[in-house]
Amino acid sequence: MFALNPLPRFIRKLKKITKKDEALKEKFRRTMNLLVADPRNPVLKSHKVTSVSGEKLFSSRVTGDLRIIWCYGILQEKEDKEKPIQIIDLIDVGGHEGGRKVYG
Repeated sequence: MFALNPLPRFIRKLKKITKKDEALKEKFRRTMNLLVADPRNPVLKSHKVTSVSGEKLFSSRVTGDLRIIWCYGILQEKEDKEKPIQIIDLIDVGGHEGGRKVYG
């Protein structure tokens, strides 16, 4: 199990993209649930990408053109000494191609 850590840029762009589209909001909810359960789920088509700034990140599919850009965050220990929590930092959201492209 993973915990999601949406960064401010991600939150801002997600609100803008899904502003008046309830169906798209639902697709994002499903994608987030899959990421929490298993970021390597084949439905997400997660793969390594190189960002515009040259960083090695991951991209997961939401719709045909929309992608979530993320990376593994810092592992956090639980207080009850069970399994540590793996963090996924949600970095960016945007298009796969065109002017709203989120990676190079």
